[in-house]
Amino acid sequence: MNIKTFLKPFIANNPFQQIYFCRQLKQSIDVSAKDHAGWSFFKQLIEKTYYGQKKSLSIMDYKYHPDNLVQLCKNILNTDDIDILLQWIESFKELGIKTNNLFDTINGQLNLNSLDFPIESQENIENAIKNSCYMEDNYQLKFVDREIRVIPEIHFEPIITASLIDESEYIPEKHDCDDFALRMKAWCSKQGIGNTSIYYIETNKYKKNDNDEFIFTKKSHALNLAVLKTISGSLKVVFLEPQNDKYWHPKQIDSEKNINKLRFLFG
Repeated sequence: MNIKTFLKPFIANNPFQQIYFCRQLKQSIDVSAKDHAGWSFFKQLIEKTYYGQKKSLSIMDYKYHPDNLVQLCKNILNTDDIDILLQWIESFKELGIKTNNLFDTINGQLNLNSLDFPIESQENIENAIKNSCYMEDNYQLKFVDREIRVIPEIHFEPIITASLIDESEYIPEKHDCDDFALRMKAWCSKQGIGNTSIYYIETNKYKKNDNDEFIFTKKSHALNLAVLKTISGSLKVVFLEPQNDKYWHPKQIDSEKNINKLRFLFG
C-alpha cells in the first residue's frame, strides 16, 4: 500500500477540515516520537523539510499534510510504500538507539547483534564497485577483510546518522576530508562491523563538458563508499560524504556537471 492511500483519512477537500487533519496527524506522530527513536527522527525530518506549500495552510500545518509526507518519503527512501517506511522507522529501534534526539551525542555500542548483515564475496563487491563508479586508469582497491558483510539498505541511514561524525568541525589540514572519512570507517569498527562494506576512498574531481568529455578539475577528495544490499537482494553502491551524511550514486552528475572518479579504496 502506498503512503497516500494509507493517509487517506487525513485528506479533506475543505481547507478548514484539512488544517484539523494535519494537526491530528502531527499529534499522532508526536505521541509515537516520545519513546521511539525512529519516529523521533522522522518527526525531525518532517519539521526540517517541506516541499511547496498550500495557500490555505501554514508552513507547520503543511509539513504534516499527506502530500508533503509522501514527497519526503520518496526523497529519503526512493519509495512511497508504507511498509518500507515503517520498516525504516523500526530499524532505528532495532539498532538500540535510546535517545529521542538523534542529534545529541550517542555513546557506547549500538545493538547490532540481532541484525542480519549478509556475507558477500569480494569478487561481487569489486564488480559492483567497478560497474557503478567512474574509475581512474590507475585505480587501486585494497580489501583487508576476507569475510565481507553488506549493510542492508534499510539500516544504512540510521547507522550513519548515529555516528554523529557530521556534527564535527571542519578544520583545514587538522580535521578535513580524510579525517572525516577515516573516522566513519573507524566508527564502524567500534560498533563491531568493521568488516562491512563501508570503505575509505579517494577520488579526483572532473567536470563533464558539452561533448561528454571529462575535464580534470581537482585532485584527491576523501570520502566513503558503501555497498548496500537492497530489499530485492541486489547490491547498490553509493558515495557517502561523512561531513554531512549525504549519499548519492557514484555516477550522479551535480548541477555544475561535476563528477568524481575513484582512484583509491581501502577497507
